[in-house]
Amino acid sequence: MTGQDDNKNQLLSTAEEAERFLKALDAEGDQVMAPQQPHSCPKVGGDAISVDTEVATASSGSDTAHPALVVFLFTILLSPLALFFLWQNIAQSPSETLPVLRYASSCGSAPGVGKKWWPVLGLPDRSLLRTIRNQYCGDAYITAEGSLQVASFDSWQGANRFRQQLQKVTKASFRIGAATYR
Repeated sequence: MTGQDDNKNQLLSTAEEAERFLKALDAEGDQVMAPQQPHSCPKVGGDAISVDTEVATASSGSDTAHPALVVFLFTILLSPLALFFLWQNIAQSPSETLPVLRYASSCGSAPGVGKKWWPVLGLPDRSLLRTIRNQYCGDAYITAEGSLQVASFDSWQGANRFRQQLQKVTKASFRIGAATYR
């Protein structure tokens, strides 16, 4: 064999291997093959060798699935972060946005007849009573039932807001007592 024949055989062998490889990929379903126009190789010796080639291209369904897949993965990766921030905002106590509690000689709603009253109560701690009387509510006292009563409000919302403010500044626990009529 001559050098030209070796080149022809090598080129044909490579073309056959490429064809087998592309058909194997197509059979596995990894990629869709689109036939193209045959290419002419440069003349080797005096003969032109024509080789049919196929170029692998992605299907149009894959083109639309790819961006959707990216969006899906992006959503999956960012959703825990978004949930964390949402949880932080929900868990954030409304008392953090309450105004600062200042001293008043008497705390609670203005007196009135026939109103429903909601007392703000705490543990009967004498040290806490002194602190509250000196810094926040001058009329706080220990009730006959044994609770520290700081104030009474004519609405549950007002009592709850004051309870939150008091807990924030004293770091002690307070509750809203049962409603009474006066």
